Amino acid sequence: MQITPRNPLEFPYWRVPGFNPNHIVNRQWITGGTKSYANGATTSISLIAPGSAKLICPQRPSRFPDTVTGAQTAAVKTYIGNTVFFTTGTNSYVYTVTSVGDPTGAIIGAVMIPGASAANAWIAGCGSGTTNTSNLSLNSLVVTYFTNGTNNSSTIAALTAGDPYFIAGSFDATNFRFVVTHLKTGKITNTSIAGTSNMGFAGTASVNVGGSTSNGCGYLAAVMIIQNPGYSLGNAELIAWASDPWSYWYPPTPEEQFAEVTGIPIRYPDWQRQYDGGVEMIGY
Repeated sequence: MQITPRNPLEFPYWRVPGFNPNHIVNRQWITGGTKSYANGATTSISLIAPGSAKLICPQRPSRFPDTVTGAQTAAVKTYIGNTVFFTTGTNSYVYTVTSVGDPTGAIIGAVMIPGASAANAWIAGCGSGTTNTSNLSLNSLVVTYFTNGTNNSSTIAALTAGDPYFIAGSFDATNFRFVVTHLKTGKITNTSIAGTSNMGFAGTASVNVGGSTSNGCGYLAAVMIIQNPGYSLGNAELIAWASDPWSYWYPPTPEEQFAEVTGIPIRYPDWQRQYDGGVEMIGY
């Protein structure tokens, strides 16, 4: 065994996917509130790529997805591990949910590798049709929050197709806040633009993950959405998440939690070898 410092930007293959109640995004659980996965005023969905052509919910794998359309494929990618590939021209995962009134906000995040540049390549969001939607998306590789037929583009420079990123945002009537981490270079970029109170739809709609009916977003390793969270994340909170992006989907192990408290370093397996910034697993 050798003592190896953890790179929080690399896929944490030693962790077990699950729900992290202490994560900064899960404020509703920290403060004692109750939220539901679906069929309620608040909808929370968390999905990971398990190594097959279907994303799964690690907490409730039998519950999701409701409907899968298109021709998704599985792929293993450097930096982010297992992915599901949503190619241009395919549809997305669709989850049937019920919204009470026009959504007042959303928090959406994903670990992904963007595909080819395309218009309105949805990553994740809620809506029904083209106009009654609210989606975190890539519009010609520019990170955008698409609402009611309007691209609310961030000022973050266009991403590079084929590079690994963490992308997230917190959206409400006052602000649309975005953050992006380039998982190869470690560069974090954030921005905020004016929000809007008209954020999508009322009544029955769906949660779409991976793309619209025309454009897929690329390779997804992990994705989450909380609709109507009842709170927003500030820029500092989004940057904190962007500094350790995998922690939402892959909670720290008991050993890592102990190390954080005591300062005792973690002993990672000696078959973790670094190459080109990624992780090569030998003898795994």
